[in-house]
Amino acid sequence: MAGGNAIDRNTTLLSVEPFLETPGLRYIIKLSFEKVVNSKEEWNDLFKDMEINMQNNLCSDPSIFFFRKLKDMVMVYDYYDRNSVFLKRISIDFRKDCTAKEKIPIKISPRKYKPSQNEKKSFQADVKSQIFLKLEKINQAIKNFPANAINYYNRGILYTSELKHDLAIMDYSKAIELDPNFSFAYLNRSTEHLFLNDLNNAVSDCSKAIQLNPNLSEAYFNRAKIKLHMGKIEDSLKDMKKAAMLGNSSAMTVLKKNKISWD
Repeated sequence: MAGGNAIDRNTTLLSVEPFLETPGLRYIIKLSFEKVVNSKEEWNDLFKDMEINMQNNLCSDPSIFFFRKLKDMVMVYDYYDRNSVFLKRISIDFRKDCTAKEKIPIKISPRKYKPSQNEKKSFQADVKSQIFLKLEKINQAIKNFPANAINYYNRGILYTSELKHDLAIMDYSKAIELDPNFSFAYLNRSTEHLFLNDLNNAVSDCSKAIQLNPNLSEAYFNRAKIKLHMGKIEDSLKDMKKAAMLGNSSAMTVLKKNKISWD
């Protein structure tokens, strides 16, 4: 893993990799963690405290409260030691974890709040405005740096959030053209193909993402869902188990519900 930006004296940011789920947006944040801990119990206690602190900090951020209303978002923190050995994954689901922590001290009528039509329209206008402003910034970035694949990738994510699947596919394809090893662009494009019921291209893109990044659990999970739609039950189960083995929580949940082991 390449070095990155120092966050504190123990932690270095290696990369931030966004990708879409159905529904929602997930960010994988890879970190190098150099704190010396002597035992497994100490590691567990340390990361447990870190998870609580991260939840408290992120869920109290006012900007997160607004963004949660736009779409489901999960922040996934993958910690590695200085030798690139995986240590721990901490996931913060803003819609689930933060909602459970919200305690709004309202001392008026206990009746359920119902926003007026004008308030609803105002919020919808705010959302569209935020999307438009982001699109303007990304378009300007593409104009300034037309050979930067991540700009097209980011615009593809924005188009997906507006259900503009054809435009999203065009941008993910452009990102891949500029960077043929961009595994997350293949992953997100496969989701777009799935939305359009183009199962062959959807599974092909997932397979390419896996070829480029064999540890990309989300690609195995997505391919499992696509193969299930195609009626390939055994292949779907194989991919679902592989995703779970790589630590994909969604795959684990599916297998647990069906009482299937992935070890």
